[in-house]
Amino acid sequence: MAGQNAADNGRDDLCSVVLTIAELGIATPEYIAAKLRLPLQRVRAILGFLEAQKWIERVETDASSCPCQRCPLRTICPIARSATSQRITAYRVKKEILDYCKRKLGQEQRQHR
Repeated sequence: MAGQNAADNGRDDLCSVVLTIAELGIATPEYIAAKLRLPLQRVRAILGFLEAQKWIERVETDASSCPCQRCPLRTICPIARSATSQRITAYRVKKEILDYCKRKLGQEQRQHR
């Protein structure tokens, strides 16, 4: 039973990461970790898995196009301040995994009613 709970938590984290990326269109690992309150190492592991499955794609972009740069808290947020380098790595979600996570979320919400 404990193994099943761990597997469920892993899938929940996976979909949470996917949905967080989808909210902004692209997101950095640091942003995802802060938003979901997950360890950065865990987020990077999830991103690595998703990328290996070709469910997300890595995007190298200028720091000026990072979503953090549009945030009103960017001057005090340590994540936004760390995204001031010339290039950053962010991720974009592909439709297949986004649809799966949205369906999964919808099923869970119906079960809790």
